[in-house]
Amino acid sequence: MRVIFFLLLLALLSSSTSDNDDVIYRLAIHPSSSVTIRGSTNVNKFQCMIKKYSGKDTLLLTAERGKGAYFKRGNVKLEASLFDCEKHVITKDFAETIQAKKYPSITINFISLERLPEFAETEEPFRGKLIITLANVSAPAEVRCRIVKDKNNLIHLKGWHLFKFSDFKLEAPTKMMGLIKVDELITVDFHMVLVMQ
Repeated sequence: MRVIFFLLLLALLSSSTSDNDDVIYRLAIHPSSSVTIRGSTNVNKFQCMIKKYSGKDTLLLTAERGKGAYFKRGNVKLEASLFDCEKHVITKDFAETIQAKKYPSITINFISLERLPEFAETEEPFRGKLIITLANVSAPAEVRCRIVKDKNNLIHLKGWHLFKFSDFKLEAPTKMMGLIKVDELITVDFHMVLVMQ
């Protein structure tokens, strides 16, 4: 009887361990990754973009089977000075607004996804959680995002979220003695191109 009980207990423990085994993916950030900040003034719209990623970050995505996915390592560091707003004057004003010289790094810290992606060629919609740090101030966000794998096996993680300048303790700039006013709301779009290792 004791032998049977021991065998049943052992089988139960082994099955629960295999059910909870972590699935881990290593996802290196490809140089073609980009981040865009979009906004508007009382005169027109603008967008400022980091067109190329220059770091060497790698994301570690893990999940317990049957549960949501989370990042054991989720930091992506970007150079604030690389934002290009297409016009020199706007680029200069934007760099001053986000204090690019004082705080040269912008960080996107990916926290979790609602489930483990299939990493398939069919686009998957997700909700995800992340934290963006700009001008040394961190703002958490729940974002809508999409994941799809292209024909070259590159994985595209795209998402966006609406922030306010005040979320980062920044003031929306004004120019020409207040005649041009920048709206408080900005949209942060990210397009992370990932290489599975």
